[in-house]
Parts: sequence; C-alpha cells; structure tokens
Amino acid sequence: MGPTPETLRSGAEQRVTPASDGEAVPTEEGPSQQGLSGTWRAAVADEELRRTYTQDGFDDAGWEPVEVPGHWQSTPAFADTDGPLLYRRAFASPPPDQGRRSWLVLDGVFYQGDVWLD
Repeated sequence: MGPTPETLRSGAEQRVTPASDGEAVPTEEGPSQQGLSGTWRAAVADEELRRTYTQDGFDDAGWEPVEVPGHWQSTPAFADTDGPLLYRRAFASPPPDQGRRSWLVLDGVFYQGDVWLD
C-alpha cells in the first residue's frame, strides 16, 4: 500500500511516482533540510555596527547569545530594546545537486528583515 494522503500532506518533501499497478510509491529521498534553530549571536544595530559587521574578519565575540526561534526581548540584554537587531550564525551547507536549487526559509522574521549569506 502506498503513502496515505496524510503522509503526503505532512511530509511535503516526499516525492512519489506511480508504479505500474497505479499505487504511489516513494522514489528518491526528498530535499535535505538543515535546521538553524539554536544559539545565534545578536547586537543592537547602531549606525557604526551596520557599516562594519559585514567586513571580513569582523569579531562578534562581544555580541549576546540569543536562542532562535524566540523573541529577542526574552534575552536580558535586549529586554528593553525595540530593535532593530543584527543576528549572526555561522553554518556550512553542501551545494545542491546539479540542476537543483537551495532555499533559505526564515520563519518568524518580523515584518522586515535583510539577509546576508557569505
């Protein structure tokens, strides 16, 4: 028996192909996902920091650790801050297979966000 409709809806990445008997059977593994939840580093985005934080070798050691997902005001250092804040997180991701694309999905970004990947 093939996957149920519930499986297909909840596991949207799962790919299926019709078999000769008309049953849907899973084919190759779906797109991989890499979670970025966890500890990020954050700082209040003042004018000087906005100009310098993208420079090579920038040191964010003085930035506060912030748990993502979450609201920055739950971090004591930002409890009275209305934003904007800068967030940073280093991660490595393998390149997509030839002819494929990678997507960065950021759930929970408030009404505006600028994203830089390097």
